[in-house]
Amino acid sequence: MAKQVGQAARKMHIPSHPSAMITALQLREVVASYQRSIQRERDLAAALAEERLRKSLFLPDNLPHRERASGIYFDGNALVHAMNKSVDDLADDPSLMRLPDFARLSQPARRKMVVQWLDAHGQDTQYTFGTFEHSMASVLKTAALSRGQAAPQPYPSHDALGSAFASLAQEWPSSNSTLIDPRILFGLHLVKTHGIELHGPSSQRLSELGDTMADLLIDAAGPPVFDKKAAALDLLAEKTGLSKDELIVAHGRNHRSILDRFMHFTEYLPIFELPQSFYYPATFVIRTPKSGSMPRHQIELDARILLGEARARFKASLPDHPWFAAHARLELRRQNVPQTADTVAEEIDELVAQYKIVSEGPSELRHWLDNMPIISSIIGFMEGVSRGDVDEIISSVPVIANIYNAVGGVVTGDGKRTATALITLIPYVGSGYIIGDGVANNDTAEIVGGTIGLGLDFVTAGEGHLLTRSRARGHAALSKGAAVSHTFSRREVPPVVRLQAEYSLGALRDLGIDDRALMFTDEAGKYEGVNDAYELANRDEGASLSPEMQKLVERLTPVPEDKHPAAMRSSEGGTWQDPATLAHYARIGPNLYRVAKDDAASMAGYAVWNPTDSYGHGQDRTVRLVFRERWQEARDVPGLKGGAPQQIFRIVNTNAAKLVDLPVPQAYANASPGRRFALNNEPLAVSETQTVTEVRKILSEDARDVTRREGFAQGFDQYFAVTAQAHDGEPISSAKTPEDIKSFFTRLYDESETFRSLYNFAVDNSRIGPNQTWRLRIGSRDNLGYTVLQHSRIMSVPHIDTVIDHPLKFLSRNGELVDIDSKAILTHEMVHLLTGLDDPDQTLWDQPGTVGIVRTYGLGERGAVEYLAQRILREASVEVPQRQTYLGMRPEMKAALEENGVANYADLDTYVSLQDRYLDVLFPSNAEHPAFGSASAYESDRLQGVSDPDNKYYSGPTGVGTFNMDSVYWKSSR
Repeated sequence: MAKQVGQAARKMHIPSHPSAMITALQLREVVASYQRSIQRERDLAAALAEERLRKSLFLPDNLPHRERASGIYFDGNALVHAMNKSVDDLADDPSLMRLPDFARLSQPARRKMVVQWLDAHGQDTQYTFGTFEHSMASVLKTAALSRGQAAPQPYPSHDALGSAFASLAQEWPSSNSTLIDPRILFGLHLVKTHGIELHGPSSQRLSELGDTMADLLIDAAGPPVFDKKAAALDLLAEKTGLSKDELIVAHGRNHRSILDRFMHFTEYLPIFELPQSFYYPATFVIRTPKSGSMPRHQIELDARILLGEARARFKASLPDHPWFAAHARLELRRQNVPQTADTVAEEIDELVAQYKIVSEGPSELRHWLDNMPIISSIIGFMEGVSRGDVDEIISSVPVIANIYNAVGGVVTGDGKRTATALITLIPYVGSGYIIGDGVANNDTAEIVGGTIGLGLDFVTAGEGHLLTRSRARGHAALSKGAAVSHTFSRREVPPVVRLQAEYSLGALRDLGIDDRALMFTDEAGKYEGVNDAYELANRDEGASLSPEMQKLVERLTPVPEDKHPAAMRSSEGGTWQDPATLAHYARIGPNLYRVAKDDAASMAGYAVWNPTDSYGHGQDRTVRLVFRERWQEARDVPGLKGGAPQQIFRIVNTNAAKLVDLPVPQAYANASPGRRFALNNEPLAVSETQTVTEVRKILSEDARDVTRREGFAQGFDQYFAVTAQAHDGEPISSAKTPEDIKSFFTRLYDESETFRSLYNFAVDNSRIGPNQTWRLRIGSRDNLGYTVLQHSRIMSVPHIDTVIDHPLKFLSRNGELVDIDSKAILTHEMVHLLTGLDDPDQTLWDQPGTVGIVRTYGLGERGAVEYLAQRILREASVEVPQRQTYLGMRPEMKAALEENGVANYADLDTYVSLQDRYLDVLFPSNAEHPAFGSASAYESDRLQGVSDPDNKYYSGPTGVGTFNMDSVYWKSSR
């Protein structure tokens, strides 16, 4: 150390005379200061070197001339030839790795530098380059930056992106949009990213842009898809003589059409080859109903031959499908090969030869484009693709229509039509770009937000003009600086205007009209500012947290990046919602946190949220968050009266359940979806059955909160709109029906902890809520169309007092057929609504050969929804017959099964009893809860049946009672 200090002192020429001696401490401080100065110089040098390197990224001059046709470079608007690239791909791309200083960086450092460059140049980093999404997002990003705003946050979904772009396009021309029509910018950005260059004069380029966009739209829909269902419908109509309406109408006990049954039948074609499946017919059987004088008859079809014929027809039509022609033309454009009839036909032949029939396509992209008016009309785009009607596609796409309008204006000499359809430039300045009033007053808002502009009358003929304060200025006047008192250098131009000008002028050059447009005289590519070519910071307003909030979030656990939802949508109370799971998230600062609504603290218009873990568990009600412009701790919680309720969670007794995890009857083991066609006759534990597996997940992982919350009746009125219908479908105006329904479900909520947990789960996950209102349609007794439509949020059910006398029955204990019970149906459908669970698949039992099916696979699964409905009704002491299987049955079917000796009701009853017993032990009841706000849980009674061979004594979800094995009713001893 002394040696180092001495060396430093000699470098600084410290005098050695005694009068000038300094202490060792002072010397160390001098040396430290000197070292800090050296480090600052090094840091500055490193920053400057990094800035120089960043500025050199994607410059065209980096590429040898021979590589310009395929290498990636930035032309002022887009990264040319970057199609199908991600940010990670760009960080490793040869066009950048040829730079030695860049290649020496680590991959994360390279990626960071690329992201900084893209952000500064208004290029999207969320989507893959060359996609519709990427070009839209890039236009939106540049538009925001050029208005002095922060770059948009990542879009949670296609719909969010489409909505943002639609707003930008619909507001054009205005201060809230871009200088050039954003649809034109989008089209230019997309074709350039694909490496497609426009040629010729402006009219030819506009026409070529229109053709290319039309081809890209067709290409984005993906290659032709073999629609097995549509093909089957055509052939079934042809072979059977039945109309398509007759083939698609639903009927039968499972409400399936002939077409639906055929599609399910074809899914199981592979099992026909298995020797143990001898009872499966090799043909599909249609039994036509009796109609007038026409007797009932049977039609048999060979499904393999039928589908083979459909595939052959499809394959023969491939060369005429518009996708092949569009894809061929795009490939020729990318290769800069002239398009002739011969070159296109040759490319089509190669594509058809390589094509493999697929039955699924990019449905998400199709759905998005199909429902986005800016890109296509709701119907036109997909119909145009399916029919090969290119004119239909073009007429339904505003961007193409506008381009065609512009071309039409050029052809007809209608300069006003061209200008209106294509561009409105606001006044902005540079060394050669001069503007009046706004710049002179340093009024950036006026500069960027002006709605008057530079028309494109110079596309045809005549002098361009600039309007300032409604006064026209010709180009000649501009060149003399007549519009303002002085000219401005590039450095004086606000960076937002500079970015807008560079971006817009680049678009004009692409359209072949730059020869008449005013240009910057400064050399391109030299920008000021470290990390930001245009001096526009990519600001994140959400990242700025108050000290109190910063301290609070340190207690929270953010969602790991690998568990972030793939897509999210804006939702209630400032949250984001995963449309797949309906989970809510809060973006606080740079992190994402999963939250659940605090119903006790929330009120209408004032949503309070509690943090949870990444899986939605462990809702911490001691932390209350509210979104008011930004996230903050909720100080005022008007919905909270007397403190939050003490949460009560379901008891899960895993160890006790192991004692009753017994094997099920073999037929029901065979029917397990995981081994349905193996038939290896291996035992299956009851814990592995379908019903138990689904119930265990929903009750132990999702719906755990059994707390009785205040205000169920008020919430029910907010969340559900109840309407009643007469026999003819007309509404019945009576307040009694809604009150009856509400009273029934209020009773279930008060008395059934299972129903409480499912209802609380649905509220916390916004399956139901003020913004997720459901319609409960109460039908007549003759209407058996009871169902839950999740997407349209409609539940169709009978009235609570309806007596249903219908040939279709439910199978109860000991093989007894019982009538459908309205209370059971109401509860069953409500469980569907609250959980989103499905009933078990009945395909096997819905085919000819039911006798053989039942012999091998039993009488089917009850399903989680039906089990939960039964459990709820038992807990609420509502007596209904117990449904043993989801399979509906008519007396004639039951008689046929019994006649063939396959109706083994004892095995079915054993199977259901084993499931009930296991789940009752796994999820014993909490003790009866006190009123809201003072609830507490204590040890529940345990199932006594473990040591009770006859299982006569039962202590479970409803407390003590007797369970008569010979009866279909649960009878409480209370």
